[in-house]
Amino acid sequence: MQTDTAQPSVHPFHYYDWHQTEEDRMGDSAVQTALLIYLTAVCQHMLRDVPAYVAINLNIYTARHEMQHPIAPDLAIFFGVRIDAATEQRLRSWCLYEPGRPPPAIVIEVASESTWRNDLRDKPARYAELGVAEYILYDPNAPALLPGGRLRLWRRAGAALLPVPPDTRGRCWSTVLERYLVSDGAWLRLTDRDGVRCPTAEDAERAAKKAARAAEDAARAAEDAERAAKEAAWAKLRELGIDPTTLI
Repeated sequence: MQTDTAQPSVHPFHYYDWHQTEEDRMGDSAVQTALLIYLTAVCQHMLRDVPAYVAINLNIYTARHEMQHPIAPDLAIFFGVRIDAATEQRLRSWCLYEPGRPPPAIVIEVASESTWRNDLRDKPARYAELGVAEYILYDPNAPALLPGGRLRLWRRAGAALLPVPPDTRGRCWSTVLERYLVSDGAWLRLTDRDGVRCPTAEDAERAAKKAARAAEDAARAAEDAERAAKEAAWAKLRELGIDPTTLI
C-alpha cells in the first residue's frame, strides 16, 4: 500500500469548517462520546504499524465549493496516509478533490435518537457515493433504538453498499479491519478470529505489566521451590549423618 506523506490543507476554504452544521448543534450524548473515544483508541492501537489515520467528526468534502455541506462520520479511517501530530492539531477537514486524499475505507456511525433513522436509511447510499468500502452503524443506547439489533454492517459490492447479515453468534466480519465486530451492550468490540478482544494501547500496556509481574512471581516461586527442595535434601543427609557441605 502506498503512503501519501503530503498533508491535507490546514487553512480551510469551506464555510462549514468555520460554522456549525445542524448536526454539530445536536451534540453527542455521554454514551456516544464514550464509545467513540474507546473505538478510536482501539483502532489507533490496532493500526499502529499501518499507514492509517483515524479521525472523529472530520468534515469530508468532495468538491471545491465554499458552501458545500460536508459529511462528517462519527469515526472514519483513512488508509495509506500518515498525519503528523502538528498537522492534526490544525486539521479541520479532508478534501477528496485534493491530490492524494483517499476516501475513508471504513466509517462508523453511533446511533442517537436524532440520527438513527438517517443513519439507517440514507447513510449507506451517501457513503457508497463517497467511495467507502464498509459502513458500520452501532446503537449503544438503553433501550436500543435500532429495530432488530444494535449492530449493522454494509459492505461495498460494485457501486453500492449492501447489508451484511451477522453470523449465527451475532457477529459481523469486517474485511477492511480483518476483525469481528461484536455487540456488547453500550460497547462495540473488535475481536480476532479466536475471539480475543482488540485492546487499546492502555489495555495492552496494562496486560504487559501484568504478564511481567506474573513472570517475576513465577521466577520467585521457582527459586523458592528450588531452595526448599535443596534444604529438604540437606536435612535428609544430616539425618543420615552426612554433612552436606562436604559434598559441595
